[in-house]
Amino acid sequence: MYNICRAFTLYNDFALPGNTEINPGEYLSFGYYDGISVSGNLFQDVDGKYTFSCLWDHCVKVSEQAKGTYFSQTVYAFRTDESREYEENFWLDDEDGSEYPFLFFSFVQLDRKSGSKKSDSKISNSLQGKEEFEKRIKRKYSQMGCKVIAYLTLDSSDLILVIRCKEYETGARIIDDFHSSQEKNLFEKCMGRNIGYCYTVASIKRDFLNDQGKIEELTNKISSVHIYMIERTPRSIQTIYNKLQDIIDAYGVTQPEGDPILGCNDEVIILKDIPWKEFLIHYKDKKGCLNHSSEVYANNLVEVTTTIGTRRAGKRTKTEEERLIEIEKASTSSICEKLLKDFRKVWKNPNIAKSVTQMLCSLRKFENEHFPPYLYSSLIRSVDMMVNILMEAPERGLADNAAECFWQCQKAFYLSVQNAGRVDRQFTQTPDFDMKMYDVPVKLVIFFIAYINEIKEYLSEIGTQDKDDAHKYEFLFCPGGVYSTQVSELFRMISENNRMFLVEIPEHQIYNIKLMLIMLGHEVAHIVGKEIRKREERKEKAIYISAKIVTTYMKNALRTWKNHKWKECIAYVCSSDVLWQEIENEIVDKLQQFLEPDFLREYLGKDYRKTGDEKAINYKIERLISRSEYSTELSYLLAKGLQWTLESEGDKLWERIRIRSEYYLDISDDSDLRKSQGELQEKIHQIVRKIVIGDQIDSEVFSAINTISMMMDVLSESFADLVVVLITRMSCKDYMEAALVCQEQQNFKFDTTEDSEWLLRMGLVVACMDYLQEEGEAEDWDIQKLEESESNTETEEKVKNALYNFVKTYFYVDDECSDKKSADADMENEIISGLSVLYNADILREMLGYLVDCKRTFKKAEKERENRNLSRIREMYQLFDTGCEIQKELLKMQKYIDDYVSDVLKQKGRK
Repeated sequence: MYNICRAFTLYNDFALPGNTEINPGEYLSFGYYDGISVSGNLFQDVDGKYTFSCLWDHCVKVSEQAKGTYFSQTVYAFRTDESREYEENFWLDDEDGSEYPFLFFSFVQLDRKSGSKKSDSKISNSLQGKEEFEKRIKRKYSQMGCKVIAYLTLDSSDLILVIRCKEYETGARIIDDFHSSQEKNLFEKCMGRNIGYCYTVASIKRDFLNDQGKIEELTNKISSVHIYMIERTPRSIQTIYNKLQDIIDAYGVTQPEGDPILGCNDEVIILKDIPWKEFLIHYKDKKGCLNHSSEVYANNLVEVTTTIGTRRAGKRTKTEEERLIEIEKASTSSICEKLLKDFRKVWKNPNIAKSVTQMLCSLRKFENEHFPPYLYSSLIRSVDMMVNILMEAPERGLADNAAECFWQCQKAFYLSVQNAGRVDRQFTQTPDFDMKMYDVPVKLVIFFIAYINEIKEYLSEIGTQDKDDAHKYEFLFCPGGVYSTQVSELFRMISENNRMFLVEIPEHQIYNIKLMLIMLGHEVAHIVGKEIRKREERKEKAIYISAKIVTTYMKNALRTWKNHKWKECIAYVCSSDVLWQEIENEIVDKLQQFLEPDFLREYLGKDYRKTGDEKAINYKIERLISRSEYSTELSYLLAKGLQWTLESEGDKLWERIRIRSEYYLDISDDSDLRKSQGELQEKIHQIVRKIVIGDQIDSEVFSAINTISMMMDVLSESFADLVVVLITRMSCKDYMEAALVCQEQQNFKFDTTEDSEWLLRMGLVVACMDYLQEEGEAEDWDIQKLEESESNTETEEKVKNALYNFVKTYFYVDDECSDKKSADADMENEIISGLSVLYNADILREMLGYLVDCKRTFKKAEKERENRNLSRIREMYQLFDTGCEIQKELLKMQKYIDDYVSDVLKQKGRK
């Protein structure tokens, strides 16, 4: 089988007076667009691996060719054939030299509510009939001098029908038959549903147009032509009339100077029964007065839109069944109207109210009109949650906070929907200025939204035991506009149960589907699945590790203190395991006391109640307490707790060290040291100050605060990695390759000669997946196989070896080596960064233990609950593997989109 992807680029010349540039399209088109170009097969050199990166490369290429004199829009077309010759022959002329100068691109959307008995079937099921449709339409019109081929697409159309014909009337008749009676409409017969909407671009081959001899061979006449014009200056259009005087006199149905009209055009010329050879000469490049590239056009016109009509064989009539369908569509209840009504009862701020009203009214037209339903489905749940959060905020005294958050949310909605309808009627008939931000095909975006939704639903189900306390999550997907993938919470700290997140993705990453599925799964895993992430256990481990961080640093700071006078005494103090275990236990006890809800209320209230609204402050404190097990909040509270512990209990900690040093002084009888004990006490105080002022220094320099934050980040990131690995069942090689590609796209360098946070994160995940779950059960990954596997690049080889050595060193050493490794960080060199503390076998094994517990919980839930979401997630992840048939994969993608749309519409009462 042979896979094909062609890029159809449509050009619209700007209304730019004086522009004599020719858009690079091989075809000159009539109507809204002015030109079309057709690429070769973009899959020709991808070696069977369909990451769609070639689509991004083509986008960049088109962008590099842009001169600012025209607007371009690219639509990608896909199909799979048994041989490459079948599709390639379509674009060739006949062997006898016969040409097919006229080209029709028809963007077709199938009716979502067809009158067929199969009306409940998915669009993906209907598209299975594409091959039969193509065969029958070729058979029906084969004697009319035309070629027909159909493609699937990632844009909002369901398929693209391309017609090449020797005469314009042939292509126009085929398109017109789509809108005629059922007897002529092959969509119903082959696909089980009618055509819902069809936008067609008619064009002529540019080489043919500019060859006078070939034009002269056209003997047919055009039934009618409407030429709409905008003049550059008042009466400058007179020059155009002078150029067209002969054809206006011979074929015009208006006065010689045309009809003045109102609207965005100034005048229109209507011609009847004009021969093609006399009509086309006025559209030749550089010469024709109606072509943008001619000087006559540039000096006198701003815009020309030409509409060509043909004669219809019979009348078009609607059946009674079709009328009932239209009535059903028109009477569909509006979710947007209900949201607006509820919102107005609560919200009084006129600025916000006006913007929300405009947003809901804009979305309202997507609700029932001729737009693909997935455009509406991708937004309605996020809009619904936004409105609910805004209505909830005044009750909590947080209306002002919600208003501040709203503007970021509004901008995100605009970017998300901006390009969604760009190949539909609304776009093609709107001449307004609309800055184009990205080119991502809309179905690709909706597929990722469907994938996010599947993971969200699965993690919500297996990760929530108390259904009454279940949180609702919505993710607003926003392509383009960022350098690296970012996820941020909108309306943070406003609502407890409604949580809304903005997912911003760089445009270039979106075309790497495998990477995107891994990254998106990772981001959702950060947020959803309370029970799986075992926050209570993580909190306990974080408390212990925080105490370990403090004692490790204190011990190291004493041992590396450059003071020979105290060297012997300090070595004696540091040799006592009991002493440091007591200090560690004391810190643990104090942190646990600090994190008790009643203590936190009193402690936080002293700072928070200095200023501000009492109701809002109480809510803020209670929310922070309720979220004290969350990563960000826990990191903040642990830092605060250490600060409080060392400030209030620092003397007690010093007392333990003083007692130990006194014992040394007694047995050594060193009177000089006894006289200068204040020097040792001051050193202890310096160490304590260094630990608690981390928020005032560089994040890479050691402090307990910075190190705790790093530790929580590593735990959080490795947990999210682990979940997406378990959900998708990806291999270790896939995981490592995804990490490398993601980091390299951000110009991140993998230095395997130094300790690093990325190695901690990935090493913990690899160790966890290599960990035996139960006796007799095989590992998910085998660390030994990782070492033996081949690498594609030098960087990959270095990273693989670094991971292998990390796991072997910290998790597979004997007890003696383990003890040595644990002590290394506090014996040799001065600790100057948090990483040098975290690279400790005791700490790393605690972190690994947490991940293993999470893995065990996930696998238990997986065995106990059969879940269609999990199966579908794994199927989605396997799309577009090496050697796939692109057409089959796109139909699967369409099925996942159909299922997502169906679920959303059911939830919103639309079905």
